[in-house]
Amino acid sequence: MDKLYTDMARVYEIMYRQFMDYDSEFSYYHALLQQNNVKSVLELGCGAGNNAERMLQNGYDYIGLDLSADMLALARKRLPLGVFVQADMSDFYLNRNFSAVLLVGRTTAYLLTNSAILNMLRCARQHLVSNGILVFDVIDAFQFLPTIQPALSLRHTVEDNGTTYWRDSVFSCHLETAWTWHWAAQYFQQNATDAPAQLLGKDDNILRSFTADEIRLFLQLSGFEVIAQYPKDSYAFPTWVFVARKIG
Repeated sequence: MDKLYTDMARVYEIMYRQFMDYDSEFSYYHALLQQNNVKSVLELGCGAGNNAERMLQNGYDYIGLDLSADMLALARKRLPLGVFVQADMSDFYLNRNFSAVLLVGRTTAYLLTNSAILNMLRCARQHLVSNGILVFDVIDAFQFLPTIQPALSLRHTVEDNGTTYWRDSVFSCHLETAWTWHWAAQYFQQNATDAPAQLLGKDDNILRSFTADEIRLFLQLSGFEVIAQYPKDSYAFPTWVFVARKIG
């Protein structure tokens, strides 16, 4: 499991709260859900509950699911009346159906094998009402991979209550299985301008990007039809957003 979502869950929350415009992200997906008259939502990879907070404020019948107990602890602290389930997005059963399943924040990047993707899609389909929709995003391999060959180094910095946090990242192509890539990151904290920097932890992952045609085939094999596909400007990664309807 990615250390960012376990050992460093609190650091993730501090940094991504500033990296991401969660209000804008919610507004984008809220519009897609409203276009399809969605009332109930199951969010896969709900993390610390940033989407959940806005979903509940806007009257959705909402359940969040995530594999990380640490991230869910943050979500439950933020939303004590929210409903959150710890489970693997590729292997779960909740014994109820929803009008939409939502999977955003490029969480699909952690589905490294074709079987994991297909299992996630089939689990999602099993939890949808007839003609329910799946809304999800993926990193666009066609646009992203050429930018990290041979490698790309980045630093992202945020300030929080007088403390500086930053992440040094190196992205490089992996390509041994599918359109995968390597993300090596180190996280630091500095409590004052003249204080020494403290290494908080390291994170090292293989992640997956996708071509649009791949996603369309996965959806077809899993009993979905694509009803919309949108390019989206997202933090750090070129992204495709898909809206797919359950067939049958």
